[in-house]
Amino acid sequence: KTTTGKTVWSKENIKRILTTKRGERVNEPNFGSNISTFLFMPQMYVSDLLDEIKYSIETNEPRVSVKSCTLETNRLQEDTVIVKLALTYGDSEIQNIEVEI
Repeated sequence: KTTTGKTVWSKENIKRILTTKRGERVNEPNFGSNISTFLFMPQMYVSDLLDEIKYSIETNEPRVSVKSCTLETNRLQEDTVIVKLALTYGDSEIQNIEVEI
């Protein structure tokens, strides 16, 4: 695959991992993340959310390594967070993956 193909593939898989609640899949109880828990906590710590994002991606997609992760609010949709990631997929560096959650 080309870098563009890997980027599209990674973005779709990352979004699937982050938007699936851990325990939601019957035959794969460890698949997904618990980020929804962090997003709706009254006193949420951003560092805990970033750790959960990194852990969830690297656990569910072992071919990917998260090099950096930042969050932004979506000004057009207040209930949406944009996750910006720099990932290593195999031997290639993939930059600027953005996933809305």
